[in-house]
Amino acid sequence: MTTYNELAGLRVNYLGSDPTLNTGNEGQVWYNSTSGTLKSLVQIKAWSAGSNMGTARVYLAGCGTQTAGLGFGGVVPTPANSNATEEYSGYTWATGGNMNTARQKLGGAGIQTAGLAIGGKTTVSVNSTEEYDGSAWTAGGNLGTARYAVAGAGIQTAGLGFGGDTGPGAGLNSTEEYDGSSWTAGGNLGTARYGAAGAGTQTVGLGFGGGPLTPPVSTATEEYNGTSWTAGGSLNTGRRYLAGAGVQTSAIGFGGATPTATGATEEYDGSVWVSSTSMTTARRNLGGAGTRSAALGFGGTPPITAATEEFNSSINAITNAAWSSGGNLPTAKRGMASSGAGNINSSLIFGGDNLPMGAGQPQVNTTEEYNGSAWTAGGNLGNNLSGSAGAGTQIAAIGASGYSFPTPWSTAGASYIDRAFEYDGSSWTNVTALPASRVGSSAQGTQTAATFQGGAVGGNPGPEADQRSLNTVNYDGTNWTTSGNLNSGHGRTQASAGTQTAGIVFGGGTIPGPNGDALESFNGSTWTSEPPGLVVSQGAGGFGTQSLFVWAGGTNSGIPASPGTTGYNIGTFEFNGTSVSSTANTASNHMYTSGDGTVGTASGFIAGGSNSYTSNTTATEEYTQGTSATTASTLTTS
Repeated sequence: MTTYNELAGLRVNYLGSDPTLNTGNEGQVWYNSTSGTLKSLVQIKAWSAGSNMGTARVYLAGCGTQTAGLGFGGVVPTPANSNATEEYSGYTWATGGNMNTARQKLGGAGIQTAGLAIGGKTTVSVNSTEEYDGSAWTAGGNLGTARYAVAGAGIQTAGLGFGGDTGPGAGLNSTEEYDGSSWTAGGNLGTARYGAAGAGTQTVGLGFGGGPLTPPVSTATEEYNGTSWTAGGSLNTGRRYLAGAGVQTSAIGFGGATPTATGATEEYDGSVWVSSTSMTTARRNLGGAGTRSAALGFGGTPPITAATEEFNSSINAITNAAWSSGGNLPTAKRGMASSGAGNINSSLIFGGDNLPMGAGQPQVNTTEEYNGSAWTAGGNLGNNLSGSAGAGTQIAAIGASGYSFPTPWSTAGASYIDRAFEYDGSSWTNVTALPASRVGSSAQGTQTAATFQGGAVGGNPGPEADQRSLNTVNYDGTNWTTSGNLNSGHGRTQASAGTQTAGIVFGGGTIPGPNGDALESFNGSTWTSEPPGLVVSQGAGGFGTQSLFVWAGGTNSGIPASPGTTGYNIGTFEFNGTSVSSTANTASNHMYTSGDGTVGTASGFIAGGSNSYTSNTTATEEYTQGTSATTASTLTTS
């Protein structure tokens, strides 16, 4: 009798409890001596919603990965052929460079920064190829045979185009190989087809599905070795105009027409296709990207859609991060500062503007204290103020700088200020002023060990693009000293957290503007660039620590200059000390918002801010971090 050790190369572990680390392989087995059960790790597979494309489209092409995808061409609802390109960050789609020729039913290959558009159709089939460098498309070598509904695989310098049609007909069986400049003939498919999906590389490729004219859909799979095609395992559901991703020995196919739209998903191991979890929405003529365990599907019909779905396969059960409603602020306002105490049950915000964008800056002098469920009034500032920054705790805070109009702090008229002021839990007192006036800076630390950085430094307000600063100053409870400069401008953001010797800041106005995606960490004297955020942002709020930092809200365009909510960002992003990922969306817009709290065992919040060009919000939203745990399943004899 074959033993588990002989099959898996592992012995069955004898454990007092289930493993808690998110490591291991599907099928890993152990004996839980406490419960007296034999257990194993089980794979969880699911599709979930991603952000919509900027424009709904069908008959488009895709390439890249789930966190760096590319969608291009297709037909938009006008209807008209499209030359538009969109780039997916794993969180949202952004506009890329336009193709030179608008087309549909084209093939795609490569990655987001080195993509390949193959053939397609204008009003007739075309033979043109275009190459993408991450920002612009340029003409490549022409196909030997003009074709549409062509499948693509490989990379920009070693691509594969096969099948397709010249229309309408029975489909093509020819294959062409691309070397980065020209196409040459490869081995013919065993079955002529159009609307098939491709995966893998030029020398280890995979083609599946599609349809000749009769029958209309195919289950056939073929594997390419760089010279010739051989038959592989058949799909369980025949279909054409499906999407695919992965490599020859580990692929995924999803969506398509049977001829009606389907959401059916199948996984291939190099010999057999196995049915998997279906897409949330059945669709055909869609784009695809990614890998077998992390795929991306977008666009398609019916009806024509901009919807995106992400497929993930993991041995870990995921509980998504989430926002929930906290206590509302007494008054809607924006441009406030927070204490950054790191404690959602004992936090502080102060100052701000109580009129919406474009309506002037009528600052307020109010302070609000949060106990984790409700806001109450604290002691007022000595003057009306917005665009300040703060650090410390609810009973020992430091605030400094900002914009005051008009106040005894300055000459008549609007001005940036250099004042600093401390809070003792009931009242504010002026302390040693900053070395220079500024507005829109951010801060972290305590009342006796704080760091303030960035913002616009200067006198009376002027073009902020000329005044955004790299300047950093440290406070020791009495005096201010100049520290190391930022690497990038960070104006108009409250997305900072941590301590004076382990701080972090994200986004805000750059030099030159308008907004940036820079993430930087601070050791008390020097700023170090971290991996950039997934979107540019200004006016976001943040909380946490240098190694577990969250920011949310703000705007990914410039300061809104017209009514509406264009550019407002409801995304949330988490930095774990190594990489940035996107998490849950907030329920409402928060621009020029404030945040506080921690991540992990406790929660953080963002409060207030502008929620449209014509209004502010009183909403407080509280964040709960997502979790991941191994999926231990009890083995039985049933």
